[in-house]
Amino acid sequence: MKVEQVADLVQSASRQGRWTAWLDDLFLVVLLLALGWSSWPTGGGGDLPFWATLHDQLVSGPDAGAWASGARALAAGRLEALEAHRMPTWIVLTAAAHKVYPVALAGHLVNHGLQLFLPVVVYGVGRLSGGRMVGFGAGILVACCPPLVAASRRFGVDPAVGFFVVLMVLACLWATKRWKWAPLAGAVAALASATHFTALGFGVAGLFAMILIGDGWRRWAQAGGY
Repeated sequence: MKVEQVADLVQSASRQGRWTAWLDDLFLVVLLLALGWSSWPTGGGGDLPFWATLHDQLVSGPDAGAWASGARALAAGRLEALEAHRMPTWIVLTAAAHKVYPVALAGHLVNHGLQLFLPVVVYGVGRLSGGRMVGFGAGILVACCPPLVAASRRFGVDPAVGFFVVLMVLACLWATKRWKWAPLAGAVAALASATHFTALGFGVAGLFAMILIGDGWRRWAQAGGY
């Protein structure tokens, strides 16, 4: 067998291995989404969308009324009515959903969706740091965690804080392995920091990750891009 043929076989096997790995990841992600969907309270009824229950029509939770007012003001373009100490990430998401649904349904849809995809993000963190089964196990724990599920059924910012902080960790881990993605990690860190005033410092942790993880000149390129 010629050297060129051997090289072609090696490349073909490598490509096949990558595709198999991607399919394994996709299968586990689908399982996590299915598990998350099983805890999503659905029922519809009346004029409600299929994904909603009667509880999703309630503005309930810590400072729920103030967060609802911010989302309504932003959706209506009344920027002067926004409260400066209420950070924008969750309000922007809810205002976008408010273009389709009343504000109560919009906020609950955002929170249900964040809880649905949080196990997938956690899977990504575990996958990059410990392996596929580590990520899958962590994702199952998050999907079935009663306090997180309960928080996702309230109207408020808490699910967004948890989701975007973990998403920042995932983005930073990815960027430390592929330094050209560091600006994206910085953008995700900005979203995480802008979820709540108590989350403002998390972006600094991401910067330390850029500096401490990696080697040589790449760590400084990562930090600069971030």
